[in-house]
Amino acid sequence: MKKLIILMLAVLMVANIYGQQDNVTANWKKDNTIELIMANWYENLASYAELHSMDDVIATSTDSAYVKLTDWTIGTYKNATPDTTGNIIFTTAGVYRIAFSISFTHSVNLAICHVTAFKNSTELTAIECERKVRTGTDVGSMSASGLVTFAVGDTLQLRGKSGKDGNLTFYHSNFTIVRLR
Repeated sequence: MKKLIILMLAVLMVANIYGQQDNVTANWKKDNTIELIMANWYENLASYAELHSMDDVIATSTDSAYVKLTDWTIGTYKNATPDTTGNIIFTTAGVYRIAFSISFTHSVNLAICHVTAFKNSTELTAIECERKVRTGTDVGSMSASGLVTFAVGDTLQLRGKSGKDGNLTFYHSNFTIVRLR
């Protein structure tokens, strides 16, 4: 019995921490058991978005200048607003896992290419990747992920650059966010 009461209190405390106290109730039943009702618990915490591209997305990069990756297809999303120009706008504050995977070519041989996440136009250097393209016909791939805290109204986007002038062409790209807390 004591364990049941402790469990009930723990669940109610967690619900309060996550702002879900209105969605959790505990009832003491006549047979001395506890009934926990967690209505919409996970549904209310959910926040995610996906952008993907299977077409060529060309970004013309001048030497070491970042350009925004655009021409995305909107995938599944909830409590965040992605758009086809590559922005994800946060409508729920929290800590998010950001991940992206991109295959690409560069029109110039021996170009070192970078892709980085940007929060509100500020580079997130911990969520960056780079790769050298040997010849302009090589298709390379790279990925990165990390955890970032966002407030309501913050934006996130991917930008690419290379150490040489030319065209970065992106294929089979995926860009996702998932709220952790």
